[in-house]
Amino acid sequence: MRALAVLFAAAAAFSAAAALPAPAEAQRYAPRAPEGHFVVNASACPQLQRVAVNFHRSQPARFSCPRQAWRYVPSRREVRLGVPAPRHNATAQYSRRADSYVMRTRAGAVPVRIVWRAPAPRRAHPHHRAPRRVF
Repeated sequence: MRALAVLFAAAAAFSAAAALPAPAEAQRYAPRAPEGHFVVNASACPQLQRVAVNFHRSQPARFSCPRQAWRYVPSRREVRLGVPAPRHNATAQYSRRADSYVMRTRAGAVPVRIVWRAPAPRRAHPHHRAPRRVF
């Protein structure tokens, strides 16, 4: 009788261990840092406009820009899964480990890309223009 109880206990322990996910599988479902990146428009950021002349010689350790100067570019996976953009504090700091600017969020560090020129306005392709209406 005692051997049967030990056998049942071993079977229960084995089934419980089999039901737990493997460590790699558990990491797949764990929350991760955002995969996309932030883009800051330097022409909309007064602090970057002041240091734009000698930015490449001496970079500031951190800079802060208004919220309308920032936008988040999600990764393809984030777009597919519908992951919302992370909340940010509008301050980027230089990271020696990444050798670039990053923004600290609750989810982790997110890379920052600085755009010095405003994007050119997109013109319609000549073949895609709407037909002229003649009345």
